[in-house]
Amino acid sequence: MGWVRIALQNAFCHLQRGATVEDGLAATVGKGGDADTNAAIAGALLGAADGLGAIPPRWVMPVQACRPHKALGALRPRPMTYWPDDLAAIAEALMVARPASETPFATA
Repeated sequence: MGWVRIALQNAFCHLQRGATVEDGLAATVGKGGDADTNAAIAGALLGAADGLGAIPPRWVMPVQACRPHKALGALRPRPMTYWPDDLAAIAEALMVARPASETPFATA
């Protein structure tokens, strides 16, 4: 439980200070420790608050263009089922499908 508390404190600290996604994640990873988990939590929170446009394109494109295929030299090939080809379409479909009453932080 202590690790979760650290990860959440870090994420909310960056959110409260108004850190950009890039600055918040760079600072989080730079601290070491359980950097991948802490960065995943901070990135999810900052990304949710600031939207996809806040994520640097130079980070988005390598993920969207990833083709982990053995023939392409991937060290750990993955089946095509797990490739991120439809990532943006799935995220958009989830946002459109959500009823307005389930919008986070909606005020009545």
